[in-house]
Amino acid sequence: MEHDLAGLASWPGLKLTEPQIKCYIKQLLCGLHYCHSQGILHGDIKGSNLLLDHNGQLKIADFGLANYYDPEQFRPLTNRVVTLWCRI
Repeated sequence: MEHDLAGLASWPGLKLTEPQIKCYIKQLLCGLHYCHSQGILHGDIKGSNLLLDHNGQLKIADFGLANYYDPEQFRPLTNRVVTLWCRI
């Protein structure tokens, strides 16, 4: 069974170790690198869209706001396709 990272972070008494955090960040960055190499921008990275299974494997979820992009073609990007609370 998978749990979202935001939900896990809210559990009383649960404390992630530094090696766990490093492992999750590495998995997240590898996943984002793969998406970007395929021309996909997620657009909504947040704790509730990061799923962890009982083996510590992280999965990126909810590609509902994802967009395709071509790094060879310039197209101005805006902040309109991000989680509302992330907007500056």
